Amino acid sequence: MIEFGSKSDGGPAAPAAPAADAEDDRWCMAVRLLGRVDKQLDVTLQRRHGLPLPEYRALCALSRPDSGPALRMGELADRIGLQASTVTRLRGPRCGPGRLPLQRLSRRPRGMGAHRRVGRAEHAARLRREPPMTTADEHYAQLLAEHYTWMLGGDISAAASGQLELLRGLGVHAEFAASDGTGGRSDEYRSRSGSTDDGGPVGDTLAVDLGAGPGTQTLALTRLGFSPVVAVDTSERLLAELAAAHARAGGAPEAIRPLRRDLRDALAEAAPPASAAVVVCMGDTLPHLPAREDVSRLLRDVAHALRSGGHFVATYRDLTAELHGTDRFLPVRSSEERLLTCFLEYVDDDTVMVNDLLHTRTAAGWEMRTSSYPKLRIPAQWLVEQCRAAGLDVRRDETGPRGLRILHAVKP
Repeated sequence: MIEFGSKSDGGPAAPAAPAADAEDDRWCMAVRLLGRVDKQLDVTLQRRHGLPLPEYRALCALSRPDSGPALRMGELADRIGLQASTVTRLRGPRCGPGRLPLQRLSRRPRGMGAHRRVGRAEHAARLRREPPMTTADEHYAQLLAEHYTWMLGGDISAAASGQLELLRGLGVHAEFAASDGTGGRSDEYRSRSGSTDDGGPVGDTLAVDLGAGPGTQTLALTRLGFSPVVAVDTSERLLAELAAAHARAGGAPEAIRPLRRDLRDALAEAAPPASAAVVVCMGDTLPHLPAREDVSRLLRDVAHALRSGGHFVATYRDLTAELHGTDRFLPVRSSEERLLTCFLEYVDDDTVMVNDLLHTRTAAGWEMRTSSYPKLRIPAQWLVEQCRAAGLDVRRDETGPRGLRILHAVKP
C-alpha cells in the first residue's frame, strides 16, 4: 500500500516509502475479496428480489431521516458509490413500499464505494414483500406469450408432429391392445386394463406435460394415445391457445386437462403417486426454474408420480458453455412484421440473463419492446446424476435438433 505524506515547506505532498510486500498483498487480497462479496450480493439480490445492489443501496440511502422529501442525485451518488454524471435529480416523497422515485439510476458501481453492508431490517422486509421483477412468468406475460406460437413457426399442429416423432423414437406411446376386428377392444385387453367397449383409454395412459405452452407436446401425446394429458403452464394465454388448437383438431374435450400452476407444485395435483405413464418437460422449460435445487426436487416429484415403466423426457438448452462477443446475439425468428433476437449475459456459474429484443412493424414504423429474465445453466452430466439420484434409469442423453439436449429416463 502507498501512503501519502503531508505537505512540507509549501511543496506538494510526497509519497511515503512503499510498505512491505506482504502488507501490499494483504490489501490486494482484501480488495479482491470485497469485489467478490459485492458481486455475490448483486447476484443474490437480483435472483431473489429482482433488485440490483446499487438500487438496494439507493433504497437504504433514501430511507435515512436526513434524506428529506427531495434528494439531489449528486448527494445520492456520493452516498452509494455511483457516478454522479449518470444520474438525475430525485423528486417526490421518500421511497415507500413498492415505490422508488428514481427517474434514472445507473447500475454501474463506482469502484469499491462505501456502504458495503447489506442494509437495514426494514428494507429486507420490504424486499420480501415485493415480487421479483425478472421472473420467467413475468417475462412471458409481458412479452413472449402473445408471440410464442409465432416463435414456434406459427403452426402448432406441425410443431406437434415433430414432437410426436421425437417421442415415438424414444419408445414413448400409449399401450393400446389390438382391436378385436369390430372396432371394439379385445377380451384380453378389457380384462387386463379394465376398459369397456366404449373405446375409452387404458387406465395407465395418464400423461403430464410440464411447461405445456401452446400445446406442441400435449397434442403430440394425445396423438400417441395418452389420455388424459394434464397440460401444466403458468400462462393463461398459452393454455387457452392449447385448448383452441386441440378443439380445431377435433380432439375430445376430456383428452386434455389444462392446469395453470407453477411447475414446482403441479405434479401432486396432476398425478397421484405411481400413476403417470409419462411426464415430459420439453422446449427448454427446465432452465426456467429459479435454482438447481428446484430441478432436483422436481425430478424427485417426477419419480414419485411415474408408475413402474413410466417415461420421463426432457429437452433443454445447455447454457454451460459461455459465448463471447457478438456470438451472444442469437436470432430467434424473423418475418415481414416481427423480428426477435436475444442477447445473453453470463451472471455466474449457475445463471445467464436472457435479454429479448422484439421488433414489430406498426403503422408508424418499427417498435421495439424488451424484457429480461434469468435462466439456469444446467450441466448435462449433473442432470443425469440428479435423475439417477431420484431413482430414474437414464436411457438416453444426447444433443438433438436445434441444439437442444434430449434426456430420456424410465422409472424401474
